Amino acid sequence: MDRKLIIVLSALVLTDINNYISKLFDTSQLFSPLILVLSLYLIFSNLKKRYFRSFNQGIGLAFLFCLMTFLMGGSFAAMIQDNYKDILFGYRVYLPTILLFLSLCLGYMRLVEQKGVGYLIELVRRLLFINVILLVASYLFGFSLVDTSSTRSLGISGNPNQAAFISCIFLAIELNIFSMKKSKISYITIGLSLLAVLLTSSKTGFLIVLVLIIMMFSRIKVKIIFGRIFQFIIGSFLFILVLNVFFSNKLKSIFTDSERIRRIEQTYDILSKAELNNDNTTGRAELANIGFRRIKDFPILGSGLMFFGNLENADAGVHNQFLRVWGDSGLLALLSYLGFYFFTWKISRALTAEMRNLVGNMFIVWFLYSLTNHNMFSNKIWIVTVVMVAVVAISSMDRNSLKGKKLIKL
Repeated sequence: MDRKLIIVLSALVLTDINNYISKLFDTSQLFSPLILVLSLYLIFSNLKKRYFRSFNQGIGLAFLFCLMTFLMGGSFAAMIQDNYKDILFGYRVYLPTILLFLSLCLGYMRLVEQKGVGYLIELVRRLLFINVILLVASYLFGFSLVDTSSTRSLGISGNPNQAAFISCIFLAIELNIFSMKKSKISYITIGLSLLAVLLTSSKTGFLIVLVLIIMMFSRIKVKIIFGRIFQFIIGSFLFILVLNVFFSNKLKSIFTDSERIRRIEQTYDILSKAELNNDNTTGRAELANIGFRRIKDFPILGSGLMFFGNLENADAGVHNQFLRVWGDSGLLALLSYLGFYFFTWKISRALTAEMRNLVGNMFIVWFLYSLTNHNMFSNKIWIVTVVMVAVVAISSMDRNSLKGKKLIKL
């Protein structure tokens, strides 16, 4: 029973179906009460000491510490400025994050105990793939799942950058599987995820893809690296060739869309000049400058919870999680957020090569996406992947949990 509920909860979050159905019915977070009930049930039904390892040590503890430091620091800063309204709103936004985190920590530990680490990874992988395949299919077959005036593909996600984030997480898993030669369909799934990122026209997505591919090849032994590069190129070529047979017009239009070409050129400009400006960041450089100026007013304690989610005189958020944490909750919160990434990297060094590379890929996606997004703590998909990585890390270091079980079942 609990296993089915864990799968349902994971599906509601990772497919982003809550946001999609809510928009269809013109309401706000239609399935949120169900997610809340499932989270509470899983917490109370799995209150066993051995399951608490997922968030009382390692990556889980680091995440919980940085989240609570962010909330406490932001609340204190808001109280100093007599802004209690933002505190209440902030806890309404972030309390579901805490409950989801705790419930999945306990639930995933139980799932791994029963089915093994590979089952958890495969569950997350397949649920992410739903979004990727819907995004690609909606473009190739010419149907729209979300009403938008933009030519950027969304799948069932309401935001192209969120769609790119989902596709990059899936790609991070697939590249690890490809490098380990664990799946014969990796050429197809990697091709689909690369196409999905391209269709979103997300500059952050483009940069994440580039870094992930470079890191994948940097980990491969020198003796076989050229063979793997050749396999990757041939696989990509065959994938494009097959698509071209059935969707030649659609593939051509990918590179004739003016908005997509402009964003590709902006990404190239960032890489070639190693410079960020308002043109190649679509105004986000200016938002960062506004954020820095505001941080200077309260560099130690911060401006208060939720302040940097909508900057004064900018009508937009700061679009940088590091600045958001620092600006809202102060220097200690920023250090704790950086500490989360440090401990994730440090703990990954103690894992097997297979799990180390997976955690490393997730680290890359999280870190780079945090540079252009300021809602990480309320991003439920990010929370699920953090829990997955925390549980995978603990289970991979626990030899008893791996006895007789394959790490990845494909």
